[in-house]
Amino acid sequence: MEANQRARSLWQGGLNRRLRNGDVLFGVIVEIPDPAIVEILGLAGFDFALIDCEHGAIDLQTVASLVRACHSTSIAPLVRTAGSSTVETLRVLDCGVAGIHVPHVKTRRQAEELIQSARYHPQGNRGLNPFVRSASFSAQPVRDYMQTANEETLLTISVEGHEGVANIDEIVSVQGVDVVFVGPYDLSESLGLPGQVSHPSVTDLILKVVGRIRASGKAPGIFCDTVTAAENWVGKGVQYVVFSVDAKIFLDACTEAYRALRSGLPGKTSVIS
Repeated sequence: MEANQRARSLWQGGLNRRLRNGDVLFGVIVEIPDPAIVEILGLAGFDFALIDCEHGAIDLQTVASLVRACHSTSIAPLVRTAGSSTVETLRVLDCGVAGIHVPHVKTRRQAEELIQSARYHPQGNRGLNPFVRSASFSAQPVRDYMQTANEETLLTISVEGHEGVANIDEIVSVQGVDVVFVGPYDLSESLGLPGQVSHPSVTDLILKVVGRIRASGKAPGIFCDTVTAAENWVGKGVQYVVFSVDAKIFLDACTEAYRALRSGLPGKTSVIS
């Protein structure tokens, strides 16, 4: 249990503390349901693995396995949930994740309901079961566990469309939210510019939202699929950077390697267009 708690301390309190200190966190979306993926990301040095239950084909049992695998390198396991329901929030948190990342938050009320579902009394009314993995299966004193969970679990909400942007000041005022994340792809779609995440109309709006998040004292977050984009947004005050997706990183690396191999053969050209 001691090793378990040391790893969790690196995951949980470490993330919150680093954000409060102004540090930048880098993570990758995990859609490949294999423990080796999060181990490799940890060995590469990433701060967190964002296990994707919104778009990825990952069930709750696989989440628990991926969380265990994170112990091997102390990379923090975060989960992007499919929604913000009380049941979904509770079941994911009980797996012992370092935090949750909730998509498509549009109103202050949604953010407030999330806090109620994700925090124990007196901050919220999260259902208490001291026999689940997050509570070390009851090996940890209940009061200590509840206090630690309330203090250290990272709560990230995503603002990804017109309504969320319009309500940003109300949303960021909710106490208990740690990170407010801007989803550029969904935002571009809501602006009638699907996929054009570098379009000035999209980037200008993101910049305004990032400014409102920073003014609230919360950490801004964003998704980037290039190093250049990540560097740009970090320079504008973003602290929580979700960099690409495991499958895309692997595809890019394989494509580059294959092209290099083909280009080295005399008289041969790549078959990849």
